[in-house]
Amino acid sequence: MKLNISSTIVITSILTFSIILAVIPTIISVTAIMYKGQMAEHQVENMTHSQHQSAESKLMLERGTVAMGFNQSKISHQFKPTPTGGEILITALNNSDTEMIKQIKNHISVIQKEFSSGNFTKPFYIHAQDVPGTKIMGEKNDFIKYSINQTINGSALILETKDKELINAIHQFMEFQRTEHKGH
Repeated sequence: MKLNISSTIVITSILTFSIILAVIPTIISVTAIMYKGQMAEHQVENMTHSQHQSAESKLMLERGTVAMGFNQSKISHQFKPTPTGGEILITALNNSDTEMIKQIKNHISVIQKEFSSGNFTKPFYIHAQDVPGTKIMGEKNDFIKYSINQTINGSALILETKDKELINAIHQFMEFQRTEHKGH
């Protein structure tokens, strides 16, 4: 098939227009994100300390929903230090919500694998900062035993060690989580 110059120009114009149409939503999204970021910065300047904490808590729950794969308002988190480490208990608020309970059990299984390999990226992502204790827990992950306790409406991840430095790190981790989640 032989194309003349005007056909080539028309095809090139159509392709260019198609590319522009495909890129416009991305440009709009990036612009909206930048605008929201600027608005958020301006709003933070005008917030009281309590309002700022409330906004941060809401963002943490939103990141938690993304990282854990389920709605944070339908669960309860408990972080308990123990003499040999700690316990992370996640339960469904509705004992008959079998899908939520299944998602919790799956999440605890995933966290067990990640933490066992020294991977603490989810707590970092959820809290948008380094989480106390995770550096040492990651460096000495071979000295922590991670086991799972199934409950009727959720699951618990048990962290156990005999290493005093690790017990301290796990306690720091648990205390930070307990403070951040504030009964959630």
